[in-house]
Amino acid sequence: SYNAWKDWKDCPKWYFLKHRKQADPTAPKNDYSKIYGLLVQSFFTNYTNIWRFETPYMPVEYVKTKLQALRNNLMPTLSVDWSAFFVKYTEDEIFTQAYEDICRIMETMESNNLFLNSKSEVDIKIATKDNVNITGRLDFIHTYPLTGQVLILDGKGTDKVKKNVDESQLLFYALLYRFHFQKTPDELGFFYYRFNQMYPVEVNN
Repeated sequence: SYNAWKDWKDCPKWYFLKHRKQADPTAPKNDYSKIYGLLVQSFFTNYTNIWRFETPYMPVEYVKTKLQALRNNLMPTLSVDWSAFFVKYTEDEIFTQAYEDICRIMETMESNNLFLNSKSEVDIKIATKDNVNITGRLDFIHTYPLTGQVLILDGKGTDKVKKNVDESQLLFYALLYRFHFQKTPDELGFFYYRFNQMYPVEVNN
């Protein structure tokens, strides 16, 4: 997977400990920073794969009901230390942020329609001649309805645009897509939920 490859690239020893030996983490786990991104990501995963066929333009109260159900399922699966020094918001405040940002994205859906013609959480596995599996889960594969061109999007919940992201992540996904579908994606991009903006990454054929 991309994460395993990145761990190996950054530190082969850490790759061995984490992915081969599966050693326990040295620091206590805290999923606080994941809550917002997981809420928004899970909403649009369900929207692109299921809900858009039922209600493409959702009323805001419907969005809130759907998101609350996702929240109820998500939170028991996370380990969150709310007393940690870096915690800034309560669970309710994070939920409100996610809800408001989703509504903002939904309001502009008709003009940018990035989630209206997409598939989400697409798993791709390529087996090499040495029986090594190369895997990846693509957040969104968007097909432009008029041209048939393909855009691979990776959703980001960060509040810092173009920081703490690695463009090679999308290039890795582009290679997986090419090997699997025998076609290079036409566009790559990071979608920043908090800003309702897509920032492209150059595709090198």
